Amino acid sequence: MSTETQSLIALIVSFIAVTPVVLGWFRWAFSTLEIEGYGFVEIGFSNFGPTINMNGVLRAIRVNMFARRIYLDIYKESTGETIQLEMLFEQSRSLNATLSSTGELLSNPEQAASTKHAAGFDLPEIQSTNVSLFFVDLEIARSVVEDCFLPIQQTPNLIGDVLSNDFSDSTVRTAAAEFTRRNFWTEGRYKMSINVQTSRPTFLFSKSCRFEITEQEAAGFSENFSNYFRELSNSGPNAAYQFAYKKPEWEVNTTRDWRFWLRSNISATGGSV
Repeated sequence: MSTETQSLIALIVSFIAVTPVVLGWFRWAFSTLEIEGYGFVEIGFSNFGPTINMNGVLRAIRVNMFARRIYLDIYKESTGETIQLEMLFEQSRSLNATLSSTGELLSNPEQAASTKHAAGFDLPEIQSTNVSLFFVDLEIARSVVEDCFLPIQQTPNLIGDVLSNDFSDSTVRTAAAEFTRRNFWTEGRYKMSINVQTSRPTFLFSKSCRFEITEQEAAGFSENFSNYFRELSNSGPNAAYQFAYKKPEWEVNTTRDWRFWLRSNISATGGSV
């Protein structure tokens, strides 16, 4: 066998050996995640603080992925204020769950089947994963419970004052005013980005939308101060929280943040950006 033939055979063998690696890299480099929001977004303000409950579809393209973190960045256009809400649980359409003063999530046993804590999602290639996600800032939620609700709960007779709309006691007035002050949702337009951090591969995908809250809807959130105590005292059908239901204007494309990928990989190798 000539030297040329041996070299050709070696080249072919090397090509065959390297091809799966190259194809795998190609699939990884051009993989993406499609994010689709659908239906109405439920916007709330209660003992959880500002909340978003929304439905969506996640679809991994070219490779399997794992969504390890999902969060929202929300920008209030009128003032420039921002807030970040983290995914707390999925598949819940009820606020019969509540938050203790220590930040523990407490659920009505009858609702346990419909509430599942979400540590992340496997996203099989091509397959669509339907999700219903509840987003909250736990630090804000704890402060709302501690500053707005616990002072009244610790003095049971004050609950009756709240239910009868008697705000003559200074403790009740202060708590109600503090609750209203902490309401992030005021009249105006908002930009909201849903962000999905994946591993295997490590990427950050985002998709944005806009919605608008009316003056009437913003004012309605203040009623949830009394509604919390109605629910707490089992006072019947009037214990219904006020929400705003919006059909957002979604952008067409999902974006991928390559800088996040670069920072993650440099950090994994012990470097810095």
